[in-house]
Amino acid sequence: MRTLGFVLLGLASLDVLMLALLLGTVWFAHRAVRREAAAKGEHVPSAASDFRCLFAVLGALALGLGAASLALLTV
Repeated sequence: MRTLGFVLLGLASLDVLMLALLLGTVWFAHRAVRREAAAKGEHVPSAASDFRCLFAVLGALALGLGAASLALLTV
């Protein structure tokens, strides 16, 4: 049972890592679109508050995974 917990924890960690990489990619693409629009004199609203919220959720997921790994290691 403990091995299964570590396998699931590892897969969940990879999932959170991939979500973070995806979010980072979208953030850089959004910045590029905003810069291109600014160069043309257009206005694209900032999505900084949305990105902060998503990064906070990813941070909470990472803390949850840390707590789960600590629980698995101490049992």
